[in-house]
Amino acid sequence: MPIQSRPFSDENDLQVLKTFISSIMKQDMQRSYWHVGDLVWGIYQNTIYDPRKNVRLWENEPGELLGFAWINAKE
Repeated sequence: MPIQSRPFSDENDLQVLKTFISSIMKQDMQRSYWHVGDLVWGIYQNTIYDPRKNVRLWENEPGELLGFAWINAKE
């Protein structure tokens, strides 16, 4: 099954990421690195930050989120 990477695009992606992180936390709260609040805070705390440039999502062919990356590159 092919896996595709794409940039974060909008509020729909934010909801997908929230659901993804919540499902990971439900599976193993002790080993979850991210919290939903970390995601929201990270995206909105800095008005210069653009998640469309710095967040990538990996999905399978049906569009199920498999993972994501948060890139903090110096400009």
